[in-house]
Amino acid sequence: MQLPFIRTIAGTIIAGLVLSGCQLIPGLAGSLTEIQKNIGNQLAEDVVSNLQAYADLDAGQLLVEDSAATKKYLILATTGTASGAMADLDKGMVGLAKGKLPVLKRPKINLSKMVKAHEKLVQQRQFLKNRLQMRLDNLKKTMVVKSTEVASASVDGVLEMTTTTTIEITRGGFTQKQVIARTTNSDGILLAVVADLDRTYKNGMTYSAHRERVNNDDGGFEVTFSSETKKGDKVRTVEWTRTGSADGSETGSGTITRFDGSKITCNFTKTAAGVTTVTAADSANKVAVEVSQNDGETQATTKIASSDSAANGETKKVDSEESAPSDK
Repeated sequence: MQLPFIRTIAGTIIAGLVLSGCQLIPGLAGSLTEIQKNIGNQLAEDVVSNLQAYADLDAGQLLVEDSAATKKYLILATTGTASGAMADLDKGMVGLAKGKLPVLKRPKINLSKMVKAHEKLVQQRQFLKNRLQMRLDNLKKTMVVKSTEVASASVDGVLEMTTTTTIEITRGGFTQKQVIARTTNSDGILLAVVADLDRTYKNGMTYSAHRERVNNDDGGFEVTFSSETKKGDKVRTVEWTRTGSADGSETGSGTITRFDGSKITCNFTKTAAGVTTVTAADSANKVAVEVSQNDGETQATTKIASSDSAANGETKKVDSEESAPSDK
């Protein structure tokens, strides 16, 4: 008479272990081990540091466009010929030189369409500026304009002028150098922006990023982004491409190539409201990572989970301005 009862109790105990095991017993399918947590945190750090560089490039462009030290150049670069602009420049301005036009692969645009698209692009910029305003105000306090160059050329019979500005911004205990080259036509329509960023982290790693944005005549745009992180003689690279719509939303994908040569694929979305979400997966270690951040915010939300089951992952906030690349 006791046996069925004992079996029932035993069955209940076993069932309880199975049901709760994915939360309490490491190693079972769906759990997140300490090794996976470390790998996930490293991957999240790499995504966050590149998102921060991307945000810094956005901020640098806006700061240059609004800087009293460069605004005169930007206006002159859209009026008349390069020689006329050069002759009219204030001699008291910093480091003016005749520069070179950046070489970009750009589709041929319909100028009449581009004029209409320009309104959408200006609106995109204003929305972004509104979201970043508080951060821009803080960065502006430490920004130093080091030099400005102006160049011109005739492209398909249309005068194009490029204004290249070098700035330095101090934040997070280090100084980063940014170079922003803006190409416009004689109507002041922004056609393309090429930007570079260099910094050295507190952990000794050096980081450089390059971004090219080409505006289309439908109000959309194409962006390519690449970065290199160096640790001694080792190099980690990131390659991203994004396609933007007239409302400012973006989609894209990219690859992180780690120091050991392994590759991680990332996917991007950005809403018109300015929320960027990046997902990445380390299939070899069964780790999935999601990073999300709002434009203008200095915190990002990271979610790390086993790719077997996202139910038992961990979510945390990280300071993106203090985040450094991982050593993996």
